[in-house]
Amino acid sequence: MKFLKRLLSAIVILVVLLLLVSFFLPSKVHVERSLQMNGVKPASVYAQINDLKSYDKWMPWNKKDPNMKKNWGEKTSGVGASYSWESKVKDVGNGSMTITESVPDKLVKTDLNFMENGVAKAGWELNEKDGGTNVKWFMESEATGNFFTKAVSKYFFFFMDKMVGPDFEQGLAELKKAAEATPAMPTNMAEPKMEIEEKNSPAMNLLYIKTSADNFEDISKRLGSAYAAMGTFAKPLGIKMVGAPMAFYSGPTYPMQIEAAIPVNKLPPATQGDINTKQLMESRAVVVHYWGPYVLIPKAYDKIAAWMKANGKEANGAPYEVYIGDPGTIKDPYQVQTDIVQPIK
Repeated sequence: MKFLKRLLSAIVILVVLLLLVSFFLPSKVHVERSLQMNGVKPASVYAQINDLKSYDKWMPWNKKDPNMKKNWGEKTSGVGASYSWESKVKDVGNGSMTITESVPDKLVKTDLNFMENGVAKAGWELNEKDGGTNVKWFMESEATGNFFTKAVSKYFFFFMDKMVGPDFEQGLAELKKAAEATPAMPTNMAEPKMEIEEKNSPAMNLLYIKTSADNFEDISKRLGSAYAAMGTFAKPLGIKMVGAPMAFYSGPTYPMQIEAAIPVNKLPPATQGDINTKQLMESRAVVVHYWGPYVLIPKAYDKIAAWMKANGKEANGAPYEVYIGDPGTIKDPYQVQTDIVQPIK
């Protein structure tokens, strides 16, 4: 019995001592890591950190749980953009993030709510340096709540740098890869012209070749090679092209999977090499007629997404691009027409 009393007394004394020591511990914590990204422009990094939907490519906690459940806010980029997440992975947990400040090519700040684990402010500072970009990732938090929770937070802060710092280092390395692979959309170019309509998309016979591009400049080379190969294959068979060349893309990240396609009057009895065939069924579609530099074409996809949300429509298959204008013969990119077609239900 005396042993239990002594043990209880020792525990009480230890708790009191820990609480007393907590008075002298910092009530705020600041964690930061930096990385010099040689050869990467600030605009390319900014494009990644300002768009929450790009975070799956480089954010370490998103990579720890690719199956986390996300709920997006009304905006997904720029000030006011937000999303929340739920994860069963211990290191990820539940939380939400909101962009609170955004200065193009300079700074992005966020509020992080980790629910039961508290609230923090975080962000990235970008500085052009030595032909590249120095990126600083930081996070700050302050102990709040009652006396006991503040004391616990202070001890947790004591280990924060060692806990979070390695994740920041990994995230910065992945962010560099994402920025290198996805060039930023220029901010000093005139806006493209776009017209949107809902219409019937006709049935089509297609020849196509699967290829891939490692970067933006690689896309046109891959498409040109594929179109030439399909033309060489079709000509001796009496197969004629009956529309503009097309392409289906797997998504915005690299390496990007592409299906280069041409509509033809009939399908061949057999194929050869990398050439494949398929048929598109007639369907309703929303189409953006786009005139402008190809590097700005993500704006057309954003316009389609906004239209579908406003009109309560759902996709009925993958979108595709139709290259009506030829940039090889039309020198002014604002005179080159590309149609982006999204089949809808």
